[in-house]
This record gives sequence, structure tokens and C-alpha cells, in this order.
Amino acid sequence: LSAAVLKNGTIVRESEKGIVLFDYFSEKIIIPAGAINSEVNYIYSDQSDNLWLKQRHGVMFFEKTEKGWKKKGIFLNEYVITEMVQDKEGGMWFGTTDNGILYSPSQKVLSYFHKTAFLSGESYCITGDKTGNIWFGLGGNKIGIIGNGMQKNISLNTKERDSPFRILDILSRDDGSMW
Repeated sequence: LSAAVLKNGTIVRESEKGIVLFDYFSEKIIIPAGAINSEVNYIYSDQSDNLWLKQRHGVMFFEKTEKGWKKKGIFLNEYVITEMVQDKEGGMWFGTTDNGILYSPSQKVLSYFHKTAFLSGESYCITGDKTGNIWFGLGGNKIGIIGNGMQKNISLNTKERDSPFRILDILSRDDGSMW
């Protein structure tokens, strides 16, 4: 089951009932199962506690309102999304299995997504660092970094030069180091 943490520390998770607020003793349904048209593989809570539900193809977006969460739409249906992250300016970054990185500059412009040319192909994970850079785990022993006016690919050296691996996870530590 997928889960995310809201700004106030509350856990939001998937259940057979839908998306629920979870406090170890009870569950409160916030998005009923009927409002979700397929299995949820990943839940992402952005800076405004909006919820992004990754499905087999595309993402569902639920905007946080005073009365709860309101479905705003389903986006990127033609893509298999691997992961998503919001940058410090509020833009959303989406990794895909075969179409590189997709970017939306704002939740107010969700109809506009564009591919980033220098990060094409496979993207397996995305994370942000303390300075606002976005890091992407790519295929072929590569990491991509965007932010603070730069774009670069880093090739990692491995002993197995004939078998390039995929970067499946990048950890941003409290001390600012990236693993």
C-alpha cells in the first residue's frame, strides 16, 4: 500500500476503501474508492497538501480545499510515470519509463507538460536536495541534475562496464549529502 505524509505529519494512505487519513487507531476516508478509476501505485503530497495519485498510466490530481480534496483531473495518461516531485518554485517533475522527464511549471498550468531534452529515455527515481536541485536516477549508470541555472548528466563508474545499471533510488540526507 502506498502512503504519503501531509505537512502536519498526518499519514495519508491507500486502502480498499479509497484514500484515507490514518492514525494507527482509525481511518477516515478522504477520497472514496469510487473516485479512483484504477489501482494507486504511489501517493505524493505536494507543498500545498494536494494529492497526486500515480496509477499504471498517468496521475490523478486532487486539490486540497477547505472541505477536503477535490478531483481536478487525470493527466499524462499516455505515460508510465515512475515518480514525481515538486520543486521549490511549485513546478512538478515526472519521471517516465521511456519518455524522459516531463515538467509542468505550475499546478495552474496542468495542461502544459513538456519533455526535457537533455534527460530523455528512462527515469527511475526523482528527489530534491536542500539547495533546490532536482536529481533524477536514469538508466545507463547516469544521474541527471537540474536546478539553480544548471543542467547536467553524471556518468557513474562501475566495475561492470559491460552491464550498465539503473539508478533506482537517490537519498537526500539532512547533512546535504546525496546517496
